Amino acid sequence: MVAVAEVSVVIPAYRAARFVGAAVANARRQGIADVEIIVVDDGSDDGTAEAAEQAGARVIRQANAGPSAARNAGLRAAQGEWIAFQDADDLWPVGTLARLKRKLETSGKEVVVGRTQNVKLGGGEVPDLRYDSPAATLAQICLPAALFRRRVFERVGVFNEEIRLAEDHEWFLRAREAGAQMEIEAEVTLVYRHHGANTTHRMEAAQFGLNRVLLESLRRRRAQGLGPLAPWLSMERRAPQVRGEFRISVVIPAYEAERYLGAALKSVAEQRLPVLEVLVVDDGSTDGTVRVAERFGGRVRVLKQARGGAAAARNLGVRAARGEWIAFLDADDFWLPDRLAWQAAEVERSPELELVYGCVQQFYSPELAWPDTTPHEEAAAVQAGIFPGTCLVRKATFERVGDFDTTLRVGEFIDWHARAQALGVRMRTIDEVLMRRRIHSSNTGVRERQAQSDYVKVLKAALDRRRAARNA
Repeated sequence: MVAVAEVSVVIPAYRAARFVGAAVANARRQGIADVEIIVVDDGSDDGTAEAAEQAGARVIRQANAGPSAARNAGLRAAQGEWIAFQDADDLWPVGTLARLKRKLETSGKEVVVGRTQNVKLGGGEVPDLRYDSPAATLAQICLPAALFRRRVFERVGVFNEEIRLAEDHEWFLRAREAGAQMEIEAEVTLVYRHHGANTTHRMEAAQFGLNRVLLESLRRRRAQGLGPLAPWLSMERRAPQVRGEFRISVVIPAYEAERYLGAALKSVAEQRLPVLEVLVVDDGSTDGTVRVAERFGGRVRVLKQARGGAAAARNLGVRAARGEWIAFLDADDFWLPDRLAWQAAEVERSPELELVYGCVQQFYSPELAWPDTTPHEEAAAVQAGIFPGTCLVRKATFERVGDFDTTLRVGEFIDWHARAQALGVRMRTIDEVLMRRRIHSSNTGVRERQAQSDYVKVLKAALDRRRAARNA
């Protein structure tokens, strides 16, 4: 059969009338022009099929047979070259499928899996697990976090319909035994919404199912004379090796940051490319911000100033920095482990670069609960843009552009970037996710609502510089 869709999205749904419409809408917001959406109603009695049809999905009905059977029915009907599976109550960040498709096209691999971010809706709780970041993310075997080439199912086979829990682990184990080419990415590709009625909240049954599939995998490998499988993290995409020396000073402005600063500093300490020093600039805090910073000792230096705002704090940090390169991080955000290594490798490829940016992904702070209507898929979208936390700049270049404008309460970094552009600073933005930006109840944008007019000042200043340049 000739494929008539670029990507096929299969959504198994059982008693999912509450969520399935949002799942279908979410599948259309993935940056794929030609997508078919197939909802397999697994014997629901709550109007799931009708809700899916109203949302515009193609609906297949079957008697209740479990998620494996539903996914297989959708897979048989799918016509796309690329296959994605979504659960009816979860969401993808906007543009996720397009990004994953580009990664598979570039790498030639068969499966790409991203991180799963756990959030709680009203009535739900995020499970108490060992997460790999303060954003409650995990590199785990989760079908909706992945994109597949259709051909991989021809080699590995479809889902085992005798298994209703841990069926995704069972398929991935068979795929690894078959030598499927897979890769784990750093970006969040699935927002897992905990609402109190998730199937996997039946943890005892889920654990039993996982034990079963692990035992079956072990038996298969022994029968074939295979050794143990390598850990999943060994498949992770890493930054290229950096050969030269990069003396990097990290500047962190901090105001009333006791709650989150520790996570930010930990993310700097865990960089695979070590830093020369970390300068925490306390901006007149009254909480335990300074105590948190001092606990890290060693390369963390604490500078203090009277309350002056983020711009003044960054300026003070840069002036005190001893490194040849400056990296910024806000106290409530954190970096991914290869943040600096990716950027340093880019500079080694293009030594003329003075400034390198990357991508950022936002997350809802795990202590917060959000209603069903909150657009999680928008918040978690990957953004390539002008953020302090993804900026790596030569100190000499920063000095040439000049300090941040301390008269601005918000928008000071956009203003600085516009001045750098006007001076012709050689810059580049790479496609890697380098930072997670925390959404919480006291972000600067929330605290400084009264200063939103600063953005108008920034825009006017940029336009004035362009007019002056044209008239020069």
